Amino acid sequence: MPRARDASRAAPEVSAPLRTIRVLLVEDSPADVMLFQTLVADQQAWRFEVVVCVDDDVVDLLRETDQAPDVIVVGGLIDARSIMQRLRHLSAAAAGCGLVLSLEFYDEEITEALASAGVHAILPKTQWNTALLANTLALVVASAERRRTESRDLLTGLLQRGVWADRMHHAIERCRRSRLSFAVMLVDVDDFKRINDTMGHESGDRYLQEIATRLAAGVREQDTVARLGGDEFGLLLEDLAYPEAALRIASQLLQNVTAPISIQRSVMPVSISIGIAIMSADQRQLSLEWAHKAADTALYDAKRHGKNRYSLFTTDMDRELLQSIRLDDDLARAARRDEFTLHYQPIIDLRSGQLEGFEALLRWSQSPGQSVSPSVFVPVLERLGVMDRVGRAVLIEALHQLARWRRMTDRDLTMHVNLSAAQVIDPKLSAMVLELLEQLEIPPRLLVIEFTESLLVRHSDVIERECTRLRRAGVRIAIDDFGTGYNSLVNLKLLHPDVIKVDRGFVDRLVESPVDAAIVRAQVVLAASLGMTLVAEGVETDQQLLGLQHAGEVHMAQGFLLGHPMSAAHIEETFRPFRLLVDQDRARGSALVPRRAGDPSARLRTSRELDLELESEPV
Repeated sequence: MPRARDASRAAPEVSAPLRTIRVLLVEDSPADVMLFQTLVADQQAWRFEVVVCVDDDVVDLLRETDQAPDVIVVGGLIDARSIMQRLRHLSAAAAGCGLVLSLEFYDEEITEALASAGVHAILPKTQWNTALLANTLALVVASAERRRTESRDLLTGLLQRGVWADRMHHAIERCRRSRLSFAVMLVDVDDFKRINDTMGHESGDRYLQEIATRLAAGVREQDTVARLGGDEFGLLLEDLAYPEAALRIASQLLQNVTAPISIQRSVMPVSISIGIAIMSADQRQLSLEWAHKAADTALYDAKRHGKNRYSLFTTDMDRELLQSIRLDDDLARAARRDEFTLHYQPIIDLRSGQLEGFEALLRWSQSPGQSVSPSVFVPVLERLGVMDRVGRAVLIEALHQLARWRRMTDRDLTMHVNLSAAQVIDPKLSAMVLELLEQLEIPPRLLVIEFTESLLVRHSDVIERECTRLRRAGVRIAIDDFGTGYNSLVNLKLLHPDVIKVDRGFVDRLVESPVDAAIVRAQVVLAASLGMTLVAEGVETDQQLLGLQHAGEVHMAQGFLLGHPMSAAHIEETFRPFRLLVDQDRARGSALVPRRAGDPSARLRTSRELDLELESEPV
């Protein structure tokens, strides 16, 4: 039979220390303050530290305090008409802590609106008691802690983009009220992809972590540092006593952040570019979108001028940014209304002089008679998130046009189509392309998909996967602007393209520059050795065409000399006069030139004409 426990010898029980919850009570009624403090002191589960302030002082108190509260209880607002706006300001200023609304009366119909203003719980004063107050506050604090964890970037521990946007909205409102300037900085790590490629993704992650730590250590405690995505960071500097202070901070960041980083016994250099926009209350544009675009414009300027530097948004950039915003708006509207058109540039077989096919080129006019270059508007479409839809429409229209011309001419013309980054990352790309070819009864070999080298650098893995599927089905792959990227030969090995296109920059200086001529000859040898078709772009003069023939076996060419980009209707209506004249004695290296209208001497340079015409179908 077990002996009874000797109570006198029992070890004393040591209670665990109570969890301290810091409460900021916004209340202008002394009686309610006393009641609140009495009620929370009567319970035994938590220890509450209560700091009291009135509504007018709460935001300043939050910014000045060394230790932020765990929960804010708003028990009295002087101006009930502005309660929603004040709550939003309070929520932004106290980002990360819980917010409880506790008034005498409230309208139950605005509960959803209160949640959007950042309120996490509603506790009317008529329901105050010890248990309800303590449990509600503890629950809100626990929920806030979970949200804080979720709002942090897992890799760097910095705030994420959503919190960054909230802080920006709050900074704008405070700027309007206090008339104090604030600065927005966008920081981009220069050439980060090269770090990943040479050292591996694990080292790349440690590299970003160290840069994030240095950025956070280089600003004031009240400033905001966030990771906006990839290797881009955002810094928000509020309450600047004078605008130039932002430039001093940026200069210090460049010194501190760009010290070499040691990882896995390797010392890696660090280079960052910073774009700065200083915002003040008297600016005509004061919004989140404008501040971010202004800093982004300055960041681009820093990159353009050599990287590893900062650039300040200026009046000249202001005008450029206004034009950029107008371009964004116009392109978004154009995408909704399908205002884009396709033009087709002829591609000529230099060996036979016959028409090989066309390249489909996207065109858009911002206003009547004001066309915009694709190099300008395509990146904007990608940034707006509509390029995948526009690119899909381009592919569909180009292949429908190819099917029509095959019926009209009974010839196997090819169609070259450029793909954008948005299309490349679509895992359904190859399936969609092959299904479309089957529906239109187009042999896959007549479609040539073109990728630029810059696109290959950014999305090599997914491009390799999708292109493998397409090439197995017979679709041909081309690398556009070949030789302009920094990994040209690696891309050949990776992608195994069927076609490489000589960049127009080499063709343009082919006659004048021995270096460019040698580069073209080297590409001829390379294409011949690998069994690839070589296409020259940007042929605009007879001398360039003759230079290509002297360079060796350049199979095809396109350019203004051989045919301007034209609408499908214009091609079908006017193609009959578009003829290529081929010199009978090609052994003497005579150039392939178009017969120009009104030029009788053109016939004297040839003894044979090859008609390249499209005979229109009866409508």
